Amino acid sequence: MRRTLLAWLLILAVNAVFAQDKKDFEAAEFVEQIVESFLDNNEDSDLDYASLCDDFTDLYQRPLNLNHASKEDLEGLYVLNDLQINNLLLHIETVGKLMSILELQSVKGFDLETIKNILPFVKVSMEFDQPRLVPKEILSKGKHELFVRYTRVIEEQKGYTPPDTNNDGSLTSRYLGSPDKLYTRYRFKYATNISLGFVAEKDAGEEFYQGTNSVNNWYEFYKGFDFYSGHIFLKDIGPLKHLAIGDYQLQIGQGLNIWSGFARNKSKTNDVVAIKRNAQILRPYTSVNESDFLRGVATTLTYKGIELTGFFSQKRVDANVAIVDSLSEEIEEVSSIQITGFHRTEAEVFDEKSIIEQLYGGRLGYSRRNLGIGLTVVNSVLSTELNRNLKTYNQFEFSAKQNLNMGLDYSYVFQNMNLFGEISISQNGGLAQLYGLIMSMDPRLTLTALYRDYQRQYQSTYAKGFGETSKTSNEKGLYFGLEIKPTRQWTLRSYYDIFSFPWLRSTADAPSRGNEFLVDLAYKPNRTIDMYLRYKNELKQQNTRADAIGIDYIEDRRRQLVRFHINYGLTKTLKLRNRVDLADYRLGDDPRESGYMIMQDVIYKPLKGPVSVTLRYALFETQSSNARIYMYEHDVLYSSYIHSFAGKGGRFYVVLRYKVRRGIDIWVKYSQRYDVQAGSISFIEGGDVIGSSLNEVNGGTYSEIKAQVRFKF
Repeated sequence: MRRTLLAWLLILAVNAVFAQDKKDFEAAEFVEQIVESFLDNNEDSDLDYASLCDDFTDLYQRPLNLNHASKEDLEGLYVLNDLQINNLLLHIETVGKLMSILELQSVKGFDLETIKNILPFVKVSMEFDQPRLVPKEILSKGKHELFVRYTRVIEEQKGYTPPDTNNDGSLTSRYLGSPDKLYTRYRFKYATNISLGFVAEKDAGEEFYQGTNSVNNWYEFYKGFDFYSGHIFLKDIGPLKHLAIGDYQLQIGQGLNIWSGFARNKSKTNDVVAIKRNAQILRPYTSVNESDFLRGVATTLTYKGIELTGFFSQKRVDANVAIVDSLSEEIEEVSSIQITGFHRTEAEVFDEKSIIEQLYGGRLGYSRRNLGIGLTVVNSVLSTELNRNLKTYNQFEFSAKQNLNMGLDYSYVFQNMNLFGEISISQNGGLAQLYGLIMSMDPRLTLTALYRDYQRQYQSTYAKGFGETSKTSNEKGLYFGLEIKPTRQWTLRSYYDIFSFPWLRSTADAPSRGNEFLVDLAYKPNRTIDMYLRYKNELKQQNTRADAIGIDYIEDRRRQLVRFHINYGLTKTLKLRNRVDLADYRLGDDPRESGYMIMQDVIYKPLKGPVSVTLRYALFETQSSNARIYMYEHDVLYSSYIHSFAGKGGRFYVVLRYKVRRGIDIWVKYSQRYDVQAGSISFIEGGDVIGSSLNEVNGGTYSEIKAQVRFKF
């Protein structure tokens, strides 16, 4: 009885804290903290960060009513696994609607930490607050949001200097446009039912209202910026579950067939047991990745648990042009598809939007509280033949004009177990399969296991399956995850992944194998202090340097990382953060290469004042790029930075947010990296050069300014 009373008091305390937070803090500040914790363990700089921000911001501003939430709604919280979702829906189904947030304590699998994590995004109400979908209501209660952002590197980069002359008399490549990076985004939302908006972006080095982006006629209004994206998205309107017009993302199963947008993966978040993808099927596209989306129309209809999805997409994509007809000047063959989205040089502009990609298909699914199953068919067609430059390692990759994929995905919850998986086959007979298990032995103990087998000949352009590499092919692996919460203050997380590559890779001229181990011990003695100690060991095989007779052979490559991280709040408005990273790298019998980074953050966010400030100062030193260290960096809202550091030097930045008045916010960020004794680093030419290729900067410093304005009305 005493423990139960104590638990309820703790829930009340947590609820009060977050109620105060929601009263005193802007949604943007809170969402930044959530997303930062989500991505802090990431080593991937190409993330769909904007979609995460959108999801959490929407939930923060319009909390989910647990009494009327669907399985899909609960999956959109990101925090809950299928076991917890099933238990909550079962509790409401058998016991009745929740009378209070306090009742979550009686739902199996909901501990205090889980409840605390979802509290800012949920509520409990008996009323079914379905918005009225009438024009007057939509126009008067809809929310508008407009972002304008400017970014520029202060030092002169090589790409903007006068060109040199090659030996054959030709001029060296240079960027065609200015070093300014421009971004604007508008979005209108009405509740969770209607969303429409557009995004326009110009990367640094790209032309702006000139050259290939110049507007010469009225019907070329779409030019100017290098990239445009727009969408109209409807949700939960009668039998219409989703309707997407324009740009959208498609997420199905576990990503073996098709998945666009952010995807959980090994080492992608701090949650090592969150191995299952919760596919949202369709969602609006609001980011600036110029390849990871579909463009066209898609819809999902639902009736008594049966869901039917159909989609069509057609867009121009960048490709390396290989053969052009000398008479018609039509492109007859390309050697690869480009996904960077950069159009800064003449070569990049030549490859821009050179072919058409068409993709269409459908999914028939059935879903209930503890069961989900679906059959998916996707057909993709290119306007021009893709004929890769054939090498031994890539001979099984897609090299044709058309591909067909068929897949079956499922998820089943039985008592304390969640079984899930997907199997997909490509037109050439290649097979990809994944099977997973999440088992909650106790609210304090969760076990996971995942097996994947992606054949070397499996082909799917938009596949994004769980794995060691970004390609969903030529990989087998078995993953085990563990989370133990012996007390409310301590959490132990660990995973072990063993994998193999049955065929050659670009970095290994023979079949290879590897394994990865991570253990993370977190301690949170109270609400103002939390810390963790992490150890990660990764073993892979790759080519070593050619021997005396010029033969490559593979050797073990081991990379180890130790991290200590601590957050502590000095006051309600002032927070400090410290981190130490140690890295160690070794290839075969070669000498060890090591490195370190130390970091200090100061975060000042007053409860009522209009100004908040985040500062960081970091020092790093590594013996080579092999021992580089990754770090997530705080940025302006809807922008993310995951840096890798190698060499010797430091980095600092300051992010200032100023609330001008209600509905207008300004962010300004200044950052600088400086290198010391850069000439001693093998991968840097010269003693004062930072960067590579056309992004090189002389002088030993690399500075950037970024400014952003948000209007809400």
